[in-house]
Amino acid sequence: MDIVTGFMIWAAEASTIGVLLWSRWFYERQPFYFTWGTGFVFHGVGVGMVAMRGTLPDFVSIEIANVMALAGIGLWVAG
Repeated sequence: MDIVTGFMIWAAEASTIGVLLWSRWFYERQPFYFTWGTGFVFHGVGVGMVAMRGTLPDFVSIEIANVMALAGIGLWVAG
C-alpha cells in the first residue's frame, strides 16, 4: 500500500463519518452534530485533494487542500 492509497482511504473514512454525523443532525438537530459532520467532510475532501496531487493543479492540491483540511479540524474544535 502506498501513501496515495492511504490518503484516499483516510478521505473516504472521514467523509463517511461526516455524512453519518449529518444524518444524526437531521434526526436530533443538535448543532454540534452539524459542526462535526461539516468538519469531517471538509477534512475528507481536503485530504482527498492532497492525495490527488499531480492530477490537480498544484495550487488546488496544496494550498486549498490544506486550508480545507485545517478548516475541518477547526470545525471539530468549534463543535
